[in-house]
Amino acid sequence: MKTCVDPVREITDEEAAAFRRDGWVLLPRYVDTDAVRAMADFLVEHMGTDGAQVPDAASAQNTRYFDAGAWRDWRFLARDGNVEPFHRVSMSRSMGRNAQRLLGREIGIHLGLDGALVKLPEQGEQRSTATDWHQDWPNLSHDRIGFITFWVALQDVPPERGALRFLTGSHLEGPLGRSLRSDIDLVSQYPSLTEEFDVSPPLHFRAGDATVHHGMMVHSATPNLTEEPRWAWAMGCFPGDVRYTGARFADTDDLGLEPGARLGDHPRFVRMTEDA
Repeated sequence: MKTCVDPVREITDEEAAAFRRDGWVLLPRYVDTDAVRAMADFLVEHMGTDGAQVPDAASAQNTRYFDAGAWRDWRFLARDGNVEPFHRVSMSRSMGRNAQRLLGREIGIHLGLDGALVKLPEQGEQRSTATDWHQDWPNLSHDRIGFITFWVALQDVPPERGALRFLTGSHLEGPLGRSLRSDIDLVSQYPSLTEEFDVSPPLHFRAGDATVHHGMMVHSATPNLTEEPRWAWAMGCFPGDVRYTGARFADTDDLGLEPGARLGDHPRFVRMTEDA
């Protein structure tokens, strides 16, 4: 009988403690090398070696592609498209269990969204800009914290290729506004942030390395200053007791939900964990 190997490793106690203290943590060799290679190969096949090709809708049904300016976003490869190995990675036993440990809660975890994040070289004809300092959670329609994001490098990502930066500890600051994709940079709006919180050191990712960050973490990414596209994939998940606020968010606007409904009860947000 063939054993199904989990493509995601379990986090350590030290990594979980660092996340709760700092709001983010680097996870070296987080996703299996073969899975990462297959994810990167799929994206190159459908987006071209330069990352600038718009994927054909038939290549992955129920997905959504758009140019976010700072990156090209091919969303829902795992959750709705069931594209492998994206789906297997996001739904692995270790991924769900890791989310529980990071949150410190024995509660069901649901897959909120996922997407390939391709940052094109700044010098190219179709350039990607810097990703402004922002928080993830205020842009959602969630009534409580608990949303966390795993960001996985699908190739080597040195600092100059658009690696993530974090304001360590800023997840304790609270919500600072729905700034994502609104041309509002939180550090420009709140200059004291860089005085109160240290900017993380430049991160050099190897293929399969990841970070995970709290939904309130203030983070950004530089432009891609290299001659190659930056290939990455991210997924966000949340605990099962999160309820819908009614706030506008593209991923929940068309679900017909009433404010107060549990998001995890909707079939779109698949459960990643066994019963806690």
